[in-house]
Amino acid sequence: MNQEINQSLFLLGSSHQVADLAARERISLPPDSIDEFYNGLGKIEGLDEYLLLNTCNRTEIYGAAQKSFSFDTLGKYLSNFRKLDPDFLSQHSYQRNDHEVVDHLFKVTSGIDSQMVGETEILGQVKKAYEDACQRKAAGKMLNRLFQKGFQAAKWSRTNTGISRGQVNLGNVLCELARRIFGKVSNCRLLVVGAGGLGSPILLYLAAAGVGHLGVADFDKVERSNLGRQIIHTEQDEGLLKVDSALSKLRQLNSEIELKGFSDPLQLSN
Repeated sequence: MNQEINQSLFLLGSSHQVADLAARERISLPPDSIDEFYNGLGKIEGLDEYLLLNTCNRTEIYGAAQKSFSFDTLGKYLSNFRKLDPDFLSQHSYQRNDHEVVDHLFKVTSGIDSQMVGETEILGQVKKAYEDACQRKAAGKMLNRLFQKGFQAAKWSRTNTGISRGQVNLGNVLCELARRIFGKVSNCRLLVVGAGGLGSPILLYLAAAGVGHLGVADFDKVERSNLGRQIIHTEQDEGLLKVDSALSKLRQLNSEIELKGFSDPLQLSN
Protein backbone atom coordinates (compact mmCIF):
# COMPACT_ATOMS: atom_id res chain seq x y z
CA MET A 1 0.00 0.00 0.00
CA ASN A 2 2.82 2.38 0.89
CA GLN A 3 4.44 1.69 -2.46
CA GLU A 4 1.26 2.79 -4.29
CA ILE A 5 1.16 6.01 -2.26
CA ASN A 6 4.72 6.77 -3.35
CA GLN A 7 3.95 6.05 -7.00
CA SER A 8 2.94 8.55 -9.65
CA LEU A 9 1.13 8.03 -12.95
CA PHE A 10 2.73 9.46 -16.06
CA LEU A 11 2.27 9.51 -19.81
CA LEU A 12 4.56 10.33 -22.72
CA GLY A 13 2.80 10.39 -26.06
CA SER A 14 2.42 11.70 -29.57
CA SER A 15 -0.75 11.90 -31.66
CA HIS A 16 -2.48 13.93 -34.36
CA GLN A 17 -2.96 16.62 -31.73
CA VAL A 18 0.72 17.59 -31.80
CA ALA A 19 2.28 15.83 -34.81
CA ASP A 20 1.54 15.52 -38.51
CA LEU A 21 1.54 12.12 -40.24
CA ALA A 22 5.22 12.24 -41.18
CA ALA A 23 6.24 12.99 -37.59
CA ARG A 24 3.95 10.31 -36.17
CA GLU A 25 5.44 7.70 -38.50
CA ARG A 26 8.95 8.55 -37.27
CA ILE A 27 7.89 8.16 -33.64
CA SER A 28 5.63 5.13 -34.07
CA LEU A 29 7.14 1.74 -33.28
CA PRO A 30 7.34 -0.94 -36.01
CA PRO A 31 5.41 -4.05 -34.91
CA ASP A 32 8.52 -6.23 -35.01
CA SER A 33 10.27 -3.95 -32.50
CA ILE A 34 7.63 -4.08 -29.74
CA ASP A 35 9.27 -6.93 -27.83
CA GLU A 36 12.64 -5.20 -27.81
CA PHE A 37 11.03 -1.91 -26.75
CA TYR A 38 9.24 -3.55 -23.82
CA ASN A 39 12.44 -5.28 -22.75
CA GLY A 40 14.18 -1.92 -22.65
CA LEU A 41 11.37 -0.33 -20.64
CA GLY A 42 11.75 -3.07 -18.05
CA LYS A 43 15.38 -2.09 -17.51
CA ILE A 44 14.68 1.59 -16.77
CA GLU A 45 15.37 2.24 -13.09
CA GLY A 46 12.41 3.54 -11.10
CA LEU A 47 9.85 2.52 -13.73
CA ASP A 48 7.54 0.07 -11.95
CA GLU A 49 4.74 -0.43 -14.49
CA TYR A 50 4.45 0.41 -18.19
CA LEU A 51 2.11 0.01 -21.14
CA LEU A 52 2.55 0.87 -24.81
CA LEU A 53 -0.36 2.07 -26.96
CA ASN A 54 0.88 2.07 -30.56
CA THR A 55 -1.69 2.75 -33.30
CA CYS A 56 -1.83 4.48 -36.68
CA ASN A 57 -2.57 7.84 -35.07
CA ARG A 58 -0.85 7.70 -31.68
CA THR A 59 2.09 6.32 -29.78
CA GLU A 60 1.70 6.59 -26.01
CA ILE A 61 3.61 5.15 -23.08
CA TYR A 62 1.66 4.96 -19.82
CA GLY A 63 3.45 4.16 -16.61
CA ALA A 64 3.60 4.13 -12.86
CA ALA A 65 6.88 5.09 -11.26
CA GLN A 66 8.40 6.47 -8.12
CA LYS A 67 7.65 10.17 -7.68
CA SER A 68 11.31 10.93 -8.25
CA PHE A 69 11.14 9.41 -11.75
CA SER A 70 12.11 11.84 -14.51
CA PHE A 71 10.38 12.18 -17.87
CA ASP A 72 13.80 12.87 -19.38
CA THR A 73 14.77 9.23 -18.79
CA LEU A 74 11.85 7.92 -20.82
CA GLY A 75 12.22 10.61 -23.48
CA LYS A 76 15.88 9.71 -23.97
CA TYR A 77 15.04 6.03 -24.23
CA LEU A 78 12.36 6.59 -26.89
CA SER A 79 14.60 9.03 -28.79
CA ASN A 80 17.51 6.59 -28.83
CA PHE A 81 15.30 3.64 -29.72
CA ARG A 82 13.73 5.43 -32.71
CA LYS A 83 16.94 7.31 -33.56
CA LEU A 84 15.27 10.69 -33.13
CA ASP A 85 16.71 14.06 -32.22
CA PRO A 86 15.53 14.79 -28.65
CA ASP A 87 14.33 18.24 -29.75
CA PHE A 88 12.22 16.63 -32.50
CA LEU A 89 10.53 14.34 -29.99
CA SER A 90 9.98 17.21 -27.58
CA GLN A 91 8.30 19.29 -30.30
CA HIS A 92 5.98 16.45 -31.35
CA SER A 93 4.98 14.91 -28.03
CA TYR A 94 3.19 15.66 -24.78
CA GLN A 95 3.60 14.72 -21.15
CA ARG A 96 0.94 14.12 -18.50
CA ASN A 97 1.09 13.44 -14.76
CA ASP A 98 -1.28 11.83 -12.25
CA HIS A 99 -4.88 13.14 -12.67
CA GLU A 100 -3.94 14.48 -16.14
CA VAL A 101 -3.20 10.89 -17.21
CA VAL A 102 -6.62 9.76 -16.00
CA ASP A 103 -8.35 12.60 -17.81
CA HIS A 104 -6.41 11.90 -21.02
CA LEU A 105 -7.09 8.15 -21.04
CA PHE A 106 -10.82 8.71 -20.47
CA LYS A 107 -10.88 11.00 -23.51
CA VAL A 108 -8.97 8.46 -25.59
CA THR A 109 -11.15 5.45 -24.74
CA SER A 110 -14.33 7.50 -25.25
CA GLY A 111 -13.24 8.69 -28.68
CA ILE A 112 -13.12 12.34 -27.65
CA ASP A 113 -9.41 12.64 -28.39
CA SER A 114 -9.65 10.87 -31.75
CA GLN A 115 -9.04 12.54 -35.08
CA MET A 116 -12.62 11.57 -35.90
CA VAL A 117 -14.47 12.32 -32.66
CA GLY A 118 -16.59 9.41 -31.48
CA GLU A 119 -14.91 6.68 -33.53
CA THR A 120 -15.04 3.28 -31.87
CA GLU A 121 -11.91 1.51 -33.11
CA ILE A 122 -9.66 3.16 -30.54
CA LEU A 123 -11.39 1.39 -27.65
CA GLY A 124 -10.53 -2.01 -29.12
CA GLN A 125 -6.96 -0.87 -29.71
CA VAL A 126 -6.60 0.27 -26.10
CA LYS A 127 -7.99 -3.04 -24.85
CA LYS A 128 -5.48 -4.96 -26.96
CA ALA A 129 -2.63 -2.80 -25.66
CA TYR A 130 -3.77 -3.41 -22.09
CA GLU A 131 -4.06 -7.19 -22.63
CA ASP A 132 -0.57 -7.21 -24.16
CA ALA A 133 0.91 -5.36 -21.19
CA CYS A 134 -0.82 -7.74 -18.76
CA GLN A 135 0.52 -10.79 -20.60
CA ARG A 136 3.99 -9.31 -20.38
CA LYS A 137 3.43 -8.67 -16.65
CA ALA A 138 4.30 -5.02 -17.32
CA ALA A 139 1.02 -3.66 -15.90
CA GLY A 140 0.48 -3.77 -12.13
CA LYS A 141 -2.12 -2.49 -9.68
CA MET A 142 -1.87 1.16 -10.71
CA LEU A 143 -2.26 0.63 -14.44
CA ASN A 144 -4.85 -2.12 -13.96
CA ARG A 145 -7.01 0.28 -11.99
CA LEU A 146 -6.42 3.12 -14.44
CA PHE A 147 -7.38 1.14 -17.54
CA GLN A 148 -10.36 -0.61 -15.99
CA LYS A 149 -11.73 2.82 -15.11
CA GLY A 150 -10.93 3.97 -18.63
CA PHE A 151 -13.03 1.15 -20.09
CA GLN A 152 -15.87 2.01 -17.73
CA ALA A 153 -15.71 5.65 -18.82
CA ALA A 154 -15.91 4.60 -22.47
CA LYS A 155 -18.95 2.43 -21.81
CA TRP A 156 -20.69 5.21 -19.88
CA SER A 157 -20.04 7.84 -22.55
CA ARG A 158 -21.28 5.65 -25.38
CA THR A 159 -24.36 4.59 -23.40
CA ASN A 160 -25.37 7.96 -21.99
CA THR A 161 -24.32 10.38 -24.72
CA GLY A 162 -24.66 10.54 -28.49
CA ILE A 163 -20.92 10.55 -29.15
CA SER A 164 -20.93 7.32 -31.19
CA ARG A 165 -24.36 7.75 -32.75
CA GLY A 166 -24.31 6.40 -36.30
CA GLN A 167 -21.38 4.03 -35.56
CA VAL A 168 -18.72 6.59 -36.37
CA ASN A 169 -15.75 5.35 -38.37
CA LEU A 170 -13.89 6.51 -41.45
CA GLY A 171 -15.60 4.04 -43.76
CA ASN A 172 -19.01 5.25 -42.59
CA VAL A 173 -18.05 8.87 -43.20
CA LEU A 174 -16.66 8.12 -46.67
CA CYS A 175 -19.86 6.34 -47.68
CA GLU A 176 -22.01 9.21 -46.44
CA LEU A 177 -19.85 11.69 -48.33
CA ALA A 178 -20.10 9.57 -51.48
CA ARG A 179 -23.88 9.47 -51.18
CA ARG A 180 -24.05 13.24 -50.93
CA ILE A 181 -21.87 13.71 -54.02
CA PHE A 182 -22.94 10.84 -56.28
CA GLY A 183 -26.36 9.91 -54.94
CA LYS A 184 -25.58 6.18 -54.74
CA VAL A 185 -22.42 4.49 -53.52
CA SER A 186 -22.87 1.94 -56.31
CA ASN A 187 -21.99 4.75 -58.73
CA CYS A 188 -18.65 5.46 -57.03
CA ARG A 189 -15.13 4.61 -58.07
CA LEU A 190 -12.91 4.62 -55.00
CA LEU A 191 -9.24 3.86 -54.46
CA VAL A 192 -7.94 2.91 -51.03
CA VAL A 193 -4.18 3.22 -50.68
CA GLY A 194 -3.01 0.79 -48.03
CA ALA A 195 -4.62 -2.45 -46.85
CA GLY A 196 -3.16 -2.30 -43.37
CA GLY A 197 -4.36 -1.17 -39.96
CA LEU A 198 -6.29 1.84 -41.22
CA GLY A 199 -7.24 0.58 -44.67
CA SER A 200 -8.57 -2.84 -43.61
CA PRO A 201 -11.77 -1.71 -41.84
CA ILE A 202 -12.39 0.94 -44.51
CA LEU A 203 -12.20 -1.65 -47.30
CA LEU A 204 -14.57 -4.00 -45.49
CA TYR A 205 -17.06 -1.24 -44.79
CA LEU A 206 -17.02 0.09 -48.36
CA ALA A 207 -17.50 -3.37 -49.86
CA ALA A 208 -20.36 -4.14 -47.48
CA ALA A 209 -21.98 -0.78 -48.28
CA GLY A 210 -22.16 -1.70 -51.97
CA VAL A 211 -19.52 0.53 -53.58
CA GLY A 212 -19.54 -0.23 -57.30
CA HIS A 213 -15.83 0.04 -58.14
CA LEU A 214 -13.06 -0.33 -55.56
CA GLY A 215 -9.32 -0.20 -56.08
CA VAL A 216 -6.80 -1.45 -53.52
CA ALA A 217 -3.17 -0.33 -53.61
CA ASP A 218 -0.49 -1.86 -51.37
CA PHE A 219 2.88 -3.40 -52.25
CA ASP A 220 3.62 -4.99 -48.85
CA LYS A 221 3.07 -8.59 -47.78
CA VAL A 222 0.98 -9.86 -44.87
CA GLU A 223 3.11 -10.30 -41.75
CA ARG A 224 2.07 -12.20 -38.63
CA SER A 225 3.24 -9.37 -36.35
CA ASN A 226 0.69 -6.99 -37.93
CA LEU A 227 -2.39 -9.20 -37.85
CA GLY A 228 -3.72 -7.68 -34.64
CA ARG A 229 -4.12 -4.32 -36.38
CA GLN A 230 -5.11 -5.51 -39.87
CA ILE A 231 -8.48 -7.19 -39.51
CA ILE A 232 -8.93 -8.06 -43.18
CA HIS A 233 -6.04 -10.54 -43.09
CA THR A 234 -5.68 -13.88 -41.25
CA GLU A 235 -2.82 -16.18 -40.30
CA GLN A 236 -3.48 -18.20 -43.46
CA ASP A 237 -2.62 -15.09 -45.52
CA GLU A 238 0.88 -14.72 -44.08
CA GLY A 239 3.39 -14.14 -46.87
CA LEU A 240 0.77 -13.17 -49.45
CA LEU A 241 0.61 -9.71 -50.98
CA LYS A 242 -1.84 -7.64 -48.99
CA VAL A 243 -3.62 -6.72 -52.20
CA ASP A 244 -4.29 -10.37 -53.08
CA SER A 245 -5.42 -11.17 -49.56
CA ALA A 246 -7.73 -8.14 -49.42
CA LEU A 247 -9.27 -8.75 -52.85
CA SER A 248 -10.07 -12.34 -51.89
CA LYS A 249 -11.94 -11.24 -48.74
CA LEU A 250 -13.77 -8.44 -50.52
CA ARG A 251 -15.01 -10.78 -53.27
CA GLN A 252 -16.43 -13.09 -50.60
CA LEU A 253 -18.16 -10.15 -48.96
CA ASN A 254 -19.60 -8.63 -52.15
CA SER A 255 -19.52 -10.72 -55.32
CA GLU A 256 -20.96 -7.87 -57.43
CA ILE A 257 -18.28 -5.31 -56.68
CA GLU A 258 -15.73 -4.47 -59.40
CA LEU A 259 -12.28 -4.80 -57.85
CA LYS A 260 -8.80 -3.89 -59.04
CA GLY A 261 -5.53 -4.36 -57.22
CA PHE A 262 -2.29 -2.41 -57.48
CA SER A 263 0.71 -4.20 -55.98
CA ASP A 264 3.39 -2.03 -57.59
CA PRO A 265 4.27 1.46 -56.30
CA LEU A 266 1.76 3.91 -57.74
CA GLN A 267 2.98 6.15 -60.55
CA LEU A 268 1.28 8.46 -63.00
CA SER A 269 1.49 5.75 -65.65
CA ASN A 270 -0.61 3.24 -63.68
